[in-house]
This record gives sequence, C-alpha cells and structure tokens, in this order.
Amino acid sequence: MIRGAVGAAMCALLAGCGPQAAQTAPNVSTSSSASQVQASPSNLKQKEVELTAQAKGMGEMPTNAGMSRIDLPGVTAFLWESLQGHVCLWESALSGGMQTIKCSTTDAARPKSGSKVVALHGPGALNAGARVVLLGDTGEKVVSAAYKGRELDWTFVRTLSPATSGRDVYYVTLEEFPLEGWLDLAVQADGQRKADRVSLAW
Repeated sequence: MIRGAVGAAMCALLAGCGPQAAQTAPNVSTSSSASQVQASPSNLKQKEVELTAQAKGMGEMPTNAGMSRIDLPGVTAFLWESLQGHVCLWESALSGGMQTIKCSTTDAARPKSGSKVVALHGPGALNAGARVVLLGDTGEKVVSAAYKGRELDWTFVRTLSPATSGRDVYYVTLEEFPLEGWLDLAVQADGQRKADRVSLAW
C-alpha cells in the first residue's frame, strides 16, 4: 500500500520519469495552492469537478469517457484521456501536499527489448515509496506484480479508447525509492499465463 506523505506544494508537470516514460505533452500549468483533499465521496466528486475545470484550462479537457479515480491508502489519483489524445494523471496525498498533473502520449511509450508491458508514467517517487503507471499489451491482462521477489499492490484503472491505443492501464505502488532492476509481471492471454517485466532504471 502507499504510505507516508507527499511534499508540500502543488505543481502541474507534464514530464515523465525514467527511460521508459512517454513523451509528454507541451503544456505546463503551475499553482501554489496545496488544498487538502479528503476521501469523502462528496469531496472527491467536487475534486473531480475542479480538476475537470483545471484540465480544460490546460488544454487537456477529458473526453466523454470521463475520469477514472484511483483510491489507495494515503493517496487519491485521477486518470483521464484528453481531447488532445494524451493520457493524463493527477495525484495527491489525502493529507494535503504535492499535487501533480502529468500528460503523456501512448505512442511515445516504448517497451524495453523483450517486454510488451510498458511504463506510461514513472517510475516516480510517491510518499515514502514509488509508483508506476503501466500500459498492458493488447489482449493481455496483468494478474500479478512483484519487485525483488515481493508481491506489490496494484490496481486495474481502465481500458483506453481505441483512439488512445485501446490498452489497459494499471497503477502499481512500491514501498521504496529509488528503484533499480525490473518490475516482474505475470500476464494472461488466451487462457495462458506468462511472464513479462518492465525496467525500473532511470
């Protein structure tokens, strides 16, 4: 699970982390606000409304598919596809702290040789550990994730629209940072289970 707290300022960055991060969109938006986000349904809904307005101001208005919310202990995140063809991610600690927006293109996310799953956002520091947002290969489902032999917490976020690759998005959390080596995955396709991996090197 995600633990700890994130930093203390709001910034909207359009930059990925690490060698597998996707090329980012050209827009940048910054705010000095660091308002607290509580986990109640009404506040989260209000945050989604505010975030939609912020995304519109950045030129990254969500498509009709709307936003997908990622709820993990200590952190809430929203992911959406924008009208510009980008996949955007907003993250924040629930206790208040750094809030970031990153928008990337799926076309620029390139897997390492021998891999099919690719990192779209990250790996990047989050709270006392790290997170990475993955794109699964078409027709495959991630069924487990591990780092250095330890099983990780992860969640399926959504299937992107065909215009944005049609691939599945997964959000994986790790308990340490910086990272090295590989994220080991088990994926399933056509009833068969096989191994894949994603480089976590910067």
